[in-house]
Amino acid sequence: MEYWHWQEWGMKIRNLMNEPKDQDIYELKRLFSSLDEETAENYGRFNTNDLRFGAETIVERIIGDKNEIGLIGMDDEHYYLGPPIGYAHIYLSEKESRRHSAGFGIVIHQDYQGQGYGEQLIKEAIKTAKRWKVKKIWLHVYSFNKPAIGLYRKMGFKREGVFRKEEYKKGRFVDVISMAKWI
Repeated sequence: MEYWHWQEWGMKIRNLMNEPKDQDIYELKRLFSSLDEETAENYGRFNTNDLRFGAETIVERIIGDKNEIGLIGMDDEHYYLGPPIGYAHIYLSEKESRRHSAGFGIVIHQDYQGQGYGEQLIKEAIKTAKRWKVKKIWLHVYSFNKPAIGLYRKMGFKREGVFRKEEYKKGRFVDVISMAKWI
């Protein structure tokens, strides 16, 4: 699949679903291993230490999972100066009765946060989900991750529920918010 390019953002996005190239795998490892502790923890998908220090194992799991559609965003203008911009994924259910609904996750490298790249990755993830006939995408976000919650609301995600004191982070129990968007 070819790169999509947004001129105004200077970002190209590659779909990793069909035979990811060695360069894509390398870039995904580079992204995960270069996240700061806070960004890795806010992503929440994997154990913080595993995410940053076990990037190779994590990427193998991602690439090997046939239900995951991954999108990696690259900085088109400063490719050699820094890490990839971010990664988003749509996770398709194996269960036929749930194929209309897919999990969603995104992580934006700390050097690129707050610059509109997350919005562009989300838009591309929504387009990708529609191509797979997904009608609803859902996510989980920590209640303390206010910037992410604001972005999801801006993109049309609605709060569906809260898992009270679901995880122990930063020395306290924290809530996990469930949000979804019908597309």
